[in-house]
Amino acid sequence: MNAASTSGDAVEVASDIGHANGGIYDQVLLRGPVGTVEADPGQMTRVSFLDLTDDIVQVEFSGAGSLTVSLEDFSGPMAPAKYNQPGIEYMRGHASIAITGADATTNVSVFSVGRINAVNQTLFRDGVTYDGFADIARIEIVAATMQRDGTSAFGGIRAGNVRFFATEGITGIYAPAVRVQGPVIVGDVAAYDDAIPVLWFDDGSQFGRLSVAGGSLLQPNGQAIQTKGFETILMVSGTSSLGVYLGVQSIQGRIERDGADVTNGVVLYPASAIAITGVVTATAQVAVGSTVAVAATGPIEVAPVTAVPSTPTVPVDPIIVTPGGG
Repeated sequence: MNAASTSGDAVEVASDIGHANGGIYDQVLLRGPVGTVEADPGQMTRVSFLDLTDDIVQVEFSGAGSLTVSLEDFSGPMAPAKYNQPGIEYMRGHASIAITGADATTNVSVFSVGRINAVNQTLFRDGVTYDGFADIARIEIVAATMQRDGTSAFGGIRAGNVRFFATEGITGIYAPAVRVQGPVIVGDVAAYDDAIPVLWFDDGSQFGRLSVAGGSLLQPNGQAIQTKGFETILMVSGTSSLGVYLGVQSIQGRIERDGADVTNGVVLYPASAIAITGVVTATAQVAVGSTVAVAATGPIEVAPVTAVPSTPTVPVDPIIVTPGGG
């Protein structure tokens, strides 16, 4: 039996959990505001906590390096207010995720637990309102300086079910000097008060196109989103973890690069599109300026909510694991 490496407030509650699809992972809970994990070779480590809307959030990490979850406005451990899990307690708070020592094998996925991605449907309570999104502040990836130019590599960042927001510091994804292979998917990014919105990677990144799944990138504080390391932003549809469809949104924020507004040059939609009450309906990739109207025909492209880990592991569907059980 292999056990995930943990430190700080991270505690492994189950190890070498086999899933029906062949994947193997270790389950970790937090017992305080800051915990760090590493993944066993060929396996995934899952860290679970509650966000400030009381959704269970899963952070799934595989490959090289270590991942740290830090909670602000934290409380707990406590029973989950919206789920049926007797005897299981989670920390609750607004999370920041930091990854160090990564390489091209490293992948991270973040999502909330809802009816469309949970194997155990008895988790959910009738009459309870679920947010259906993982609310966190940021993901920061620190370069491992493995290359002569001081950069390092990274696999993919799958956060199509994540709504990033903060009132100070940065919010979004910040990975300077990290050459991300991709894919990179976010749900939305919103900066309030003094926060700065960022989608920032090394110029040597290979993913080229960043997808925004159902969000609009509207910034409540009016700040421009600082970007680097990719060519285009593709506005696509998405879903909540409850299965609520989110149509393709028209861009509501300004995209800035090297001090210049590049919104019209980098934002694409998955179709010839026209904005109707803030929603873009589309059928083929075109730039922001296109105004060809088409009829709504339903979901065009649903962003992944389930996690897709790095090779060589088999993708593991999101499930909740109780200590000693499935």
